[in-house]
Amino acid sequence: MTLEVVESSDRQLVLRDRPILVVLALLAGAAACLYAVLAPEADQTATISVFLALLALAMLGAAWWFAPWQRIVFDRASGMMEHHVHRLGRASLHRLPLGAIRKIRHDSDLNDNSRTYRLVLETEDGIWPLTSIYTGGRHDETEEAIRDWLTRPIGDRQA
Repeated sequence: MTLEVVESSDRQLVLRDRPILVVLALLAGAAACLYAVLAPEADQTATISVFLALLALAMLGAAWWFAPWQRIVFDRASGMMEHHVHRLGRASLHRLPLGAIRKIRHDSDLNDNSRTYRLVLETEDGIWPLTSIYTGGRHDETEEAIRDWLTRPIGDRQA
């Protein structure tokens, strides 16, 4: 899950994350499990059927929670940042005034001797995560693009 810059102008900075491969893999796995449960030729015990049904639900839940499609728009004209999050069956929009943003940085977590990261905005009200989960890779290019856009003087065109 990587935020990529799709537009960077004086007026707007637009980022998006479309983890289509992750979503497709999880949906395919869930469909395979459900097919194995519901297929007329399926010859398994009730325990296996329940396990496969629960596994399918877990995959759908993972697709919903861990792989949202996101679009983040920093807009100077409106003075707002809009964070669009599209999950399976649900979309949400969160807004934040640009003036409330104090800093962009990496937030890190250490699990099982492995450090993971996510991008966050420090605001006057606390931390605003730009990604829903911690990942193994840092997002240095995206962090730099956001910092550059937020501090870019208006009229300074990017090459």
